[in-house]
Amino acid sequence: MGSWGAGLYSNDIALDLKSAVAAIVKLPFESEQLIKMLAEAFPEEASNEANEDYTTFWLVLADQFHKRGIDCPDVFSRSLKIIDSHSDLQMQESLGMDAKELKKREKNLQKLKSKLCQPVVEKKRNTLKKPQPLIMTKGDLIIFPVSAEGDAINPYFTETEFQEVNWSQSNWGAAVIMDCGHVFEYLAYYCFIVQMRCLEENSKPDLDRLQNSVGWRLAPAGTCSRTHFQRMQIEVLANIKLDEQKCQRRFPVIPNGIKAAVNDISISNELHVYAGPWWKDPAQIKSLSEITFE
Repeated sequence: MGSWGAGLYSNDIALDLKSAVAAIVKLPFESEQLIKMLAEAFPEEASNEANEDYTTFWLVLADQFHKRGIDCPDVFSRSLKIIDSHSDLQMQESLGMDAKELKKREKNLQKLKSKLCQPVVEKKRNTLKKPQPLIMTKGDLIIFPVSAEGDAINPYFTETEFQEVNWSQSNWGAAVIMDCGHVFEYLAYYCFIVQMRCLEENSKPDLDRLQNSVGWRLAPAGTCSRTHFQRMQIEVLANIKLDEQKCQRRFPVIPNGIKAAVNDISISNELHVYAGPWWKDPAQIKSLSEITFE
């Protein structure tokens, strides 16, 4: 992705990793297991030294764990090696960072080195006592209001903020939960297909109408807290019986949910209907009959 500044958190991966650490440290596991989980969520960045974000991954990880009072000698040692070998600076230079910014980057890395050489002040972590609840199940056919642009309600808005944006419903969207479960035993995720078009009538759809609606696409996995579920005004219309063999043929690869769960990527990012021309539709199936029992 490249860097857009000399700071340690001056690229997208660094910010994603910061959020991921915040999610992972809520799990009741030892540091070694937490690191393994993060490496699974960012496989290329964590293991491939030629990857442009390899050094950023380990530097940010060391900084975050040290700040949070989690002692990880191996991570700290790897990060100090990256700093002393100048491999991060070399990578940033290859990505186009100029001499002035490289000097700033080096200064920031030396500050990090000084911090990592200090003893970790351990802090108590508030961890999850049980897995996050699954508020939807496999086969759930859900509906949700959409705007004239085809977008669902932004669940990150508070009630006051939502009123200020003057959002109004134009029609309905629909989706089917294809799979759901827990990443690392605790973090809930959902995989789903989305109905791609605004329905011909803007009245609230029923099951028969959705079974006959045309065009469904597989979306990336996402999370959905009870708060987001309520704010998006999602309703479970029915639970349809998915034919596993048909689903496997139509969708041989279902997202595993790791990235979504670790980074807490809401399903709201994908709950929208397609507004482009019909011939550009990225649909994988025409109707729900292609994945359900006759």
